[in-house]
Amino acid sequence: MKSKATKVIIKEIRFGPQTDEHDFEFKKKHAIKFLQDGAKLKAFVFFKGRSIIFKEQGQILLLKLAQELEEFGKVEQMPKLEGKRMTMFISDRLKINTEEAKKLQTNYFYKYNTSLRGLMVHNGISPDEFLSYVHEIDLSFMKEDKIMRNELKQLDMEKFIFTNGSAEHAANILTHLGVYDLFGRDKVFDIKDAGYVPKPEAETFDLMVKKFGINPKETIYIEDIAKNLSIGHERGCTTVWLINDEHFGKMDADKDFISHKIENLSLFLKEIRLLKSN
Repeated sequence: MKSKATKVIIKEIRFGPQTDEHDFEFKKKHAIKFLQDGAKLKAFVFFKGRSIIFKEQGQILLLKLAQELEEFGKVEQMPKLEGKRMTMFISDRLKINTEEAKKLQTNYFYKYNTSLRGLMVHNGISPDEFLSYVHEIDLSFMKEDKIMRNELKQLDMEKFIFTNGSAEHAANILTHLGVYDLFGRDKVFDIKDAGYVPKPEAETFDLMVKKFGINPKETIYIEDIAKNLSIGHERGCTTVWLINDEHFGKMDADKDFISHKIENLSLFLKEIRLLKSN
């Protein structure tokens, strides 16, 4: 999209596929200002990990943005969609078109809880090659979360990362958020540690518990994928679902194995800290 003025400054605005209305309006105001100041605008929807299966929602969001900015500029090219690396990897390695690759990626994800597991079982894909490729993504849009960092530092409890991704990918995300130094590699249990058997498998949860030497009955287990909390509940954890609108993330969100539902992780950490201090 280009302003009706002639300046050549390029400004970028990034969205996630699940961008809510408040965030959309906030970024739209910035977009309008950029265009009124004479800049060109590039709009992106950034897909990371499993969110690529919601590509259509990203397309709808971009169309909405273009429509609402019509009076401020002219669309030169449809905004860019990022985050197709997994689909590209599957398409290239299995010699299938991208539509078939997306379908296979989604089917494996729903059946095995990670697309990687399905690719290993059925297609003999190297997990290290897969993880290295799909996690080579630009996270520059992520900003340091000073509020979360402050709450993590003040919370006098052991804290660990339990992920279906790689430790390297977790480190990349946590570094961009400005909190990786509060964890470090020794406090991350990743898909490699799990023998590539993803959450919520019981054997994987038990391996994580053993590695960290934790007592599940004294543990608060926080997840953005509701179904992954089932095994934590079985083992005695207090389970917490971080509310989100991703289809896979909210599956089983109505089940009894969820103890609490939260919308803001930093605020929840603060509440725990204040309760402990009383």
